[in-house]
Amino acid sequence: MGAGSPTPRALAVDTGLIAASTFVLLVGVILWLDNAQAFLTGNGVFKAAELKPWISDPASAPLYPSNYLFYPVYGALCRLLDALGVLTGDPRRQITILNAASAALCVSVVYRLGCAFTHDRALAASTALFHLACSFVLMLAITNEDIMPSYTVMLAAMALGGVWFAAPTPLRVLAVSVLFSLGWLFEWRLMFPALPGFAAALWLGEPTLARRLRSLALFAAGIVATAALVAWLWRGHAGAVGPFDLIWTGKAVRSVWAGFTWAKVGYLRDGIAAYLLG
Repeated sequence: MGAGSPTPRALAVDTGLIAASTFVLLVGVILWLDNAQAFLTGNGVFKAAELKPWISDPASAPLYPSNYLFYPVYGALCRLLDALGVLTGDPRRQITILNAASAALCVSVVYRLGCAFTHDRALAASTALFHLACSFVLMLAITNEDIMPSYTVMLAAMALGGVWFAAPTPLRVLAVSVLFSLGWLFEWRLMFPALPGFAAALWLGEPTLARRLRSLALFAAGIVATAALVAWLWRGHAGAVGPFDLIWTGKAVRSVWAGFTWAKVGYLRDGIAAYLLG
């Protein structure tokens, strides 16, 4: 992988190689560590238990508004791993493999974003490696916490927004809005740190007040439309809710994990330190 702006073919090859090598590396660490919880909380144990109905009997398994897509998608992927003979019948450990695949996609997104901004393959690859080595990302990539798939989709939406919102078009705004919505439909609380940034980017990226308001309205429409479509697809299922119940679930809004509280200032400091020094 040399320096310089890559051709589309080289970019595609680089992206595939980075994703594949990252996945192999992370799976190697998972097998070596052999501890699905590692040094984090036991949250993944509870998620694995709640995931089992989506593996054994998805038709009657319950939906959870704040993690509306996580259980159906990871349940289907665990059934795929069962069919392939990978950690069969052990979702507690299967989640780590799925998180490793998700993290591999994350690293690829960072590489593509780096190429888009710098046009330098070596610098973009270094940025992707730095991202993988950040403590939160690395730990979430090798354990069975549930945040990784949502983080991946949200990061992809933010990367597209970072590239496209300098010159937004209606199609670009809607595309990013839909991808962003799919991200928080995996984990609702990730809406809070990302939505203000999208709004600010659209406001700064448009030259006139009318276009700013139009772009913000389109972004909001994309959120509502995505939530409505997902709610419609799951209508009648156990635990199914309507689109506005998905947009506002109210989960942990008084905690550091959602909403806007002063406690977040301290955790922001701790988070930045952990990314750089953890």
